[in-house]
Amino acid sequence: MLEIPGSQRGEKADRLAECLREVLADVARVERPVKCADLYIRDLDNSVTVEEVMTAVAAKGGSSAHQIKPGQILGRGNSST
Repeated sequence: MLEIPGSQRGEKADRLAECLREVLADVARVERPVKCADLYIRDLDNSVTVEEVMTAVAAKGGSSAHQIKPGQILGRGNSST
């Protein structure tokens, strides 16, 4: 395991992981650990798509949409609770 110090460590770690994936493609699997959290969003308009939510969450969180793992959309519609 490697740890990248400094204020730009996230970007540097992403670049290093990508380079290692290219070099070690047939030899090893390269993963970059990241902190995760569950996020529940309420009161979405029915016209909003999962992709739009992923893009918005990624933009606000400073990550890319492919790092967002959406769950199932529950209870869409006119709920009074």
